[in-house]
Amino acid sequence: MSRTCTATEFERCQDGLPEQFVTGDIGQRRARSMPPFSKVTGCDTVTLAIVPDAPQSFDPYLGTYEAMALARVAREPLRFENCADGTGLTSFRMNLMRKGQRITDPFTSTAFLHPTGEGWQMSANLNVRDHHAWTGRHPKNTGE
Repeated sequence: MSRTCTATEFERCQDGLPEQFVTGDIGQRRARSMPPFSKVTGCDTVTLAIVPDAPQSFDPYLGTYEAMALARVAREPLRFENCADGTGLTSFRMNLMRKGQRITDPFTSTAFLHPTGEGWQMSANLNVRDHHAWTGRHPKNTGE
């Protein structure tokens, strides 16, 4: 893997992440995340010492998925920016879908990525305001 993200690597990095909410299988997220992991909003930053797919982080999403009867969580890649230090920023739009209809306004987030031997891994997700609204709770600094 090069230290400059190609279009193919960008697509691979995005691939499969939304499906974790449909299947409940969080293995891909584990493989693409590195602790400590930060969730950044306009009002604060929450740093999780654990990989963000641990049950205390992931279960609220699964519960909300079921409560909203979502059929699909669509992550639409917008752009990738290669940074001079070899890291990257990827921006994407999330769409929560049920019966072919978007059920909430879409929201845009940006992930901070690092090249590793296993591919690009996320260490932060910026603009997770909508994640808080989606799960109905604000995570504590402990990741609970």
